[in-house]
Amino acid sequence: MDRRGGPRRLRERAAAARQPPARRPAEAQAAGVPSFRLRRPGHAALARSRRGHGRPHRPGGDRRAGESLWLARQGPVRREQGGILSAVLLLAPLLGTALPGVAAAAGPKSEIVRECLERPGEEGVTACQQALALALPAARAATLRRVLAGRLAALKRWDDAVEVYRDDVRARPGDAEAQRRLGSALLYLTGRPADALGPLQESIRLRPNEPAAYAELGVALAELGRADDAVAAFEAAARLDPAYFESRPAAQATFDAARRGQRWP
Repeated sequence: MDRRGGPRRLRERAAAARQPPARRPAEAQAAGVPSFRLRRPGHAALARSRRGHGRPHRPGGDRRAGESLWLARQGPVRREQGGILSAVLLLAPLLGTALPGVAAAAGPKSEIVRECLERPGEEGVTACQQALALALPAARAATLRRVLAGRLAALKRWDDAVEVYRDDVRARPGDAEAQRRLGSALLYLTGRPADALGPLQESIRLRPNEPAAYAELGVALAELGRADDAVAAFEAAARLDPAYFESRPAAQATFDAARRGQRWP
């Protein structure tokens, strides 16, 4: 006993109990009291934290990284349903589904649109023509016209493909990309560079920062023997996109030939 009337050992134990775990003496740790330590990322005590964000028996305890707590609380079935619904919503503008019409995907209009997108050859052409005869939103109809033109080009029906692009321009005369596609089809599919000039120039007027329209205009001008005008168009494309010709060797060769006052090939 000391002057305060209590055993020194009892006072030491009481003081040790009041200390933070990391500062407790060795005898307290030996008694089974865990100490506070910083763990390495690969430590077994932290391994489970990579699999979830809570205790597994609690709602949302197995929440994935970046996943909302609401979806995690719904369980694995609703989680998979959410993923499927997200995919349907992404495809809805193209397949013609309307909300709240996930069920509307089985309708006759959506079925013919799906056939247009999936069927090859003449069957796909017929399906696309039938789909375009329906009352579709303008953006969706434009997508189907591009699909139809691709189907026709694959069948080497060049003139028919050009007419589809022409229909697209009639439906959307102020769309720069529709004008450029028509000019490109006239230039490359039917070999009519003089007819391609108008749509390509209109595309540039509507969207003057598109390098592809300038480059295709340069090709058309070079085909017509207008080398100086072709060089000017090619240079405009290069200014807008210095790397444009790196992946287009034919356009680069046409550009180089025009600078020499020649035609390629």
